[in-house]
Amino acid sequence: MRQYRRRPRLWFSGAVGSMGSSRLKARRGRVGLLAVLALLLATVLVVGWLVTGRASSAPYAGPALYPAPQHISGDGAALDFSGKVTLVIDESTDGAARSALDTLVREVAREVVTTSSAPQGDASAAGTVVYLGTQHSGGGPLEDALRGVRSAADDGSRTAALGRPEGYVLATGTVSGRPTAVLAGADPRGTFYAVQSLRRLLDGGRLAAVSVADWPLLGTRGVIEGFYGFPWSTEARSAVLDAMARSKMNTFVYSPKDDPYLRARWRDPYPDDAIGEIRDLVAAGQRNHIDVAYALSPGLDICYSRASDLDTAAAKIASVHALGIRQFVIPLDDIGGGLTCPEDRSRFTAGGSAGLAQAQAWFLNRLRDRLETDLPDLAPLQMVPTEYSGAETSRYKSRLGRDLDARIVVQWTGEEIVSHRITSASAGAARSTYGAPGKPRSILVWDNFPVNDFAQDRLFLSAVEERDGDLYKSLVGMVSNPMIQPYASLPGIATYADMTWNGPAYDPGASLDAALADLAGGDADALAALRAFTDLNQNWQLDYHPHPAPALSQDVDAFWSAYRSGRTTPAGLAERARLLERVPELLTHLRQPGYATDVAAWSAAAAHYGTALASAVRMLGAVHDGDADAADAARSATLAARDAAVVRAQPTLDRGTVVAVTGDGVVQQFLDEALKEYANAFGG
Repeated sequence: MRQYRRRPRLWFSGAVGSMGSSRLKARRGRVGLLAVLALLLATVLVVGWLVTGRASSAPYAGPALYPAPQHISGDGAALDFSGKVTLVIDESTDGAARSALDTLVREVAREVVTTSSAPQGDASAAGTVVYLGTQHSGGGPLEDALRGVRSAADDGSRTAALGRPEGYVLATGTVSGRPTAVLAGADPRGTFYAVQSLRRLLDGGRLAAVSVADWPLLGTRGVIEGFYGFPWSTEARSAVLDAMARSKMNTFVYSPKDDPYLRARWRDPYPDDAIGEIRDLVAAGQRNHIDVAYALSPGLDICYSRASDLDTAAAKIASVHALGIRQFVIPLDDIGGGLTCPEDRSRFTAGGSAGLAQAQAWFLNRLRDRLETDLPDLAPLQMVPTEYSGAETSRYKSRLGRDLDARIVVQWTGEEIVSHRITSASAGAARSTYGAPGKPRSILVWDNFPVNDFAQDRLFLSAVEERDGDLYKSLVGMVSNPMIQPYASLPGIATYADMTWNGPAYDPGASLDAALADLAGGDADALAALRAFTDLNQNWQLDYHPHPAPALSQDVDAFWSAYRSGRTTPAGLAERARLLERVPELLTHLRQPGYATDVAAWSAAAAHYGTALASAVRMLGAVHDGDADAADAARSATLAARDAAVVRAQPTLDRGTVVAVTGDGVVQQFLDEALKEYANAFGG
């Protein structure tokens, strides 16, 4: 609430002179009226505060929370978790949230006690008290504690958070003389998310005074393993799901194109070892409150009208359902544009792509009805159309929208297969394009970010950008299709989680830096190397290059500006070169060791480029000094390091071993210009 104060008036004693008594009375009357109005205004503000409970919020002063919450303030009390901590958890509280909180607190606390009732007796005996649970209307210790730490600045955001799916409140204060934190969820998943926020906000054993009321704006937020290339290992999927949970994602779609049992051999049952992998994936999802969806892709050779193919698809889904999966997708992407069997060609006569859409809708509608009868606990069926990008109409899309059951969700990649931008206007148009007249379709975006199966010689390590902040108004969800390298995809996935949780508050740069800091795990040298390496691999879309290697570019520009004006060159470029030389070693210090393995070919190239940059800087110094021998030696070192950076070292699925491309062209351009300076000075 803003504080309004009247400006003081200055009154002078002595004669009023020519003002006259009547004018003086009028002025005094106006002053009296102003006083009455000020009193009325103050009364309104006070009454408003009494009714709404609103007051000025204290600014929050602790670590930043990602994803950005809907509401956060510094109201409450700072808490110490390093001593004794008492956890008050009802037995009905979500098991994953209980386990996550216990693990988190034991990392910092000297002693942890768990009870189901509020502490009694000596206030100091319990230490810091943490209440965890899902809010119920029936009262109890959690609700009592939540009322006890109610912020004076509560503006209804807590009510909003605890009234929305996956919402939660995290609040600090003092209850019955005890330092207290309350983690309350609107549902079990919200309760789990409250623990994830506590993980982000704890600074060692300290928690700054904080009051959070939060909920996601987008319903489905997640990752789709949907690329062409080597499918991820069980260990990698588990690590990705753990990271997704920390960022409050809720969906993982299993759809690797090179799993033969979901695409090329979709009719065949899974062998026992593959069933074990899917079961492990489901278990990892359950402990992280992530729904695992399964994508069956029969489009390469299906006969849509054949009853046996419908039976086979239903049986395959039932076999995976038995492993605990409740969400299913039927991708019909990346297939031919026509019908492949005579029965379909004679039955579906709309012609061309419209006939294909007619057949697909027929099959999917019958499959949906079958699943609803046989497996009634399923989420709404989803599909990927053969024409899966663009919001413009076509014969295929119009027929699919008209014939496809309105309850089936369509996955869409945006205006392009790899979309530069995804706008709310385009998403809204796609709802109409894939829907029936007057009945917009539910759309989920399959976002080909930061996937690199189309450019396996590159890493795309940028934050997700150019997605409208209000897409949540048009979509039921968004999922990120990451790189073939699972661990290297983790920072990009984290930024995607931030964007989908709270799009209007999303800051790409801040989000990416927070993800890198989390991956570095407190190691300052590793973080510096990770930032420098990430900077070299920003070019996600090969034809859209807004900021190549921005930090390196800044150092290069500063160097050339000084060099060409005869001034002393800044140390930044040489320092960056030395850091790049250490990248392969320092990346092994990250919290996730798989990252260094994933990027080994690119980090080796970065190290060679670091050597080349350092040698080129020495060469230019010798050119400036006119020292031909020193310049020649540095030139030789530059060329040797540059050549080492482009050795074929990265295996691919279909292109053999390729050069691991890094530097976004900025390193290469600097080296070319430096060598020209040498040639201009000494020839050669």
